[in-house]
Amino acid sequence: MSGHRELDETAKPSVANDNSAFLNFVDSIRNAMTPKDYTANMQAHGKDSSVTLPALELKDSASDVPPPPEIKLPGTSDKDLAQDGIKRSHGVTDDGKETNKTEFPNGIKIYTEAGGQVMTGESGSKITMGPVTEVTGLPAGTHEKHKGSGVYVDAQNRPVMTTNEDGSHTVYTDKGVYTAREDGTVTKETAIKHKNGTWTVVDTSTPLGGLRPSDLGH
Repeated sequence: MSGHRELDETAKPSVANDNSAFLNFVDSIRNAMTPKDYTANMQAHGKDSSVTLPALELKDSASDVPPPPEIKLPGTSDKDLAQDGIKRSHGVTDDGKETNKTEFPNGIKIYTEAGGQVMTGESGSKITMGPVTEVTGLPAGTHEKHKGSGVYVDAQNRPVMTTNEDGSHTVYTDKGVYTAREDGTVTKETAIKHKNGTWTVVDTSTPLGGLRPSDLGH
């Protein structure tokens, strides 16, 4: 037939030879790779392998993360406190502990002394002393509203001072509400004064300040 050309059988590619060359190429790569590299490569391509990688040991890192540092907000400055009639004085004891004394217009005096002193007990154990707080000058007629409550009121049942769970003391005066902490700082609270002379402290960490509608109607 015109234009027809017989193929030369010798020109056909040898499939067997090509497969052998390919397998030899794979073997050369396998021999050059470490068992770990070879296994990882085979697994990445969905192939099985007789070499297994060591199991990964998962560790819960949550327990190793240190807690966030405690954030201490600075107290109200002595200058601002003085404008409300509050006197402040600072000192240092003979053994180097910082002291703070705060005197409020209603006569209450709060003295704080920093802790940290290490004492040795009879058994040889070490005891670290905490801060010392001393409260004096409560107005006449002041009494604890309920025994053990830490809430002190006057004869008209108006709050005078509250001893808080963290060791601080909140003092109520005609000009505002103040919290004296064991570290010696004093902070003026955000508070609403009512017509009857009582105060409602606003919790600034909540959207409504912890207030109820009845708190605004006094």
